[in-house]
Amino acid sequence: MQRRCTKAWAGTPQLSRASPKWAADPSPAQLAPDTLAARLRANDPPVIARIADDRVVLDARTIFPDELEAVTRAVRAALDA
Repeated sequence: MQRRCTKAWAGTPQLSRASPKWAADPSPAQLAPDTLAARLRANDPPVIARIADDRVVLDARTIFPDELEAVTRAVRAALDA
């Protein structure tokens, strides 16, 4: 898993500026981004990721500390499936 800096909008693009944010990139080369994102969404509870530049991105701003363990398990399960 890689950590990468991304740009994300806060609010609407017309009313705000893009600012750099940290995100996790769990995308392995051998797994299509759509497949990994679908596996994460199928988890219970679902993990919602976005695809940017053909990579699955988990925005660190959307994961609360008490959710980190569940998200980690979901990513591992999705990669191992």
